[in-house]
Amino acid sequence: MNTPAQRINAHAARQGLAELMDRAHAGERFVLTKYGEPWAQLLPLPRPAQPPQRQPGRLRPLGPLRDPRVLLRR
Repeated sequence: MNTPAQRINAHAARQGLAELMDRAHAGERFVLTKYGEPWAQLLPLPRPAQPPQRQPGRLRPLGPLRDPRVLLRR
């Protein structure tokens, strides 16, 4: 859903930056203005994909490790 960006002046943005960041994270978009002119944009970052779920035993068909000590190295 592509909602139109709300315009907000720089002074108001400074006063409520934490709230604007939370709202942007929730999906809202803002155009920050300076002296009434569009100056910058605050928008949400793309959400990272969820990491794949572990599947115990998935590698078992490949056979045993040649050197199990590799799991102990850091």
